[in-house]
Amino acid sequence: TGVDAPGDMDALTVWLKPDITVVTRLPEVPVHVEQFATPQALIEEEMKLAHNTRPSGVVVHNIDDVVISREMESVRHKSISYGRFLPADVAISKDSMYYKDNAPAGVSCTITHGEESAEVKLPGIVGLQHTYAAAAAVAVAGHLGISVSAATKGLSLYTTPPGRMRIIPGLKGSTIIDDSYNSSPVAVEHALETLSSIKHASRKIAVLGDMLELGKYSADEHKRIGSKVANGCDMLLTVGVRARGFAEGALISGMDEANIFQYERVGRAGRELQAMLKTGDLVLVKGSQGIRAELIVEEIMREPQLAAKLLVRQDKAWKNKVV
Repeated sequence: TGVDAPGDMDALTVWLKPDITVVTRLPEVPVHVEQFATPQALIEEEMKLAHNTRPSGVVVHNIDDVVISREMESVRHKSISYGRFLPADVAISKDSMYYKDNAPAGVSCTITHGEESAEVKLPGIVGLQHTYAAAAAVAVAGHLGISVSAATKGLSLYTTPPGRMRIIPGLKGSTIIDDSYNSSPVAVEHALETLSSIKHASRKIAVLGDMLELGKYSADEHKRIGSKVANGCDMLLTVGVRARGFAEGALISGMDEANIFQYERVGRAGRELQAMLKTGDLVLVKGSQGIRAELIVEEIMREPQLAAKLLVRQDKAWKNKVV
């Protein structure tokens, strides 16, 4: 769960004492930091859930996350670690993306817990961060007495919710990475790293909307992440006032100004992107909820009639909102 303001976790833990708590990621500049005095104050609010785990319970945690490892030093509960780079109770290895007809088709990895190992394939998504989620699930399953083989078999049937690094066929033979559910600095970094690592694309296009609720960190974080766009993308489209920082960072880092396009609204961005698309393009679409980046995905997806099934925020209340 996430928190938006001080006291949110207190309101939850006053009535909820979990048997199992999973701590997945605590970045240095977390999402929703706007309402907190410091990033550390938000981190401490998030960690209250772990501290309020039942005495007989367990805290499952990402050992590769530096902040989590630091915060876990004060957690007195039994813990189960998972990770890729450091020794962990549940270990990820051989993580990679797999392809079909030169287009990304999913991610795979090997997960080891104790003496048991199994391969897991997660179809229809990209981003090696999904292997961390799979490892966390195996850790919880193991605590509940479920074998690695049974847990990974179940994971192979899992479909991620809409707007979370899903692969969607695009117009003109393009491929869309739909990450339009929400946005934060660490999530955009992961998405850009994934975009950069995918093979066979003729052009790589990043469509990035505002990252909201960052408060005083907003300008610096947009510019910092924009500097990373220049290294792995051929084209950048930004949506929103804050997202101009992406363009600024990319320009400073050497991206050609002719390949940077800035928009205030998703409607125009989607229409103009549709005209720009070419066969073999790989397009990442990401933005905070308020930007409504899913409308850009709908504009450029090959089968827009499937939007209600494939995209996030398709209920009547969201569809009726003016953007």
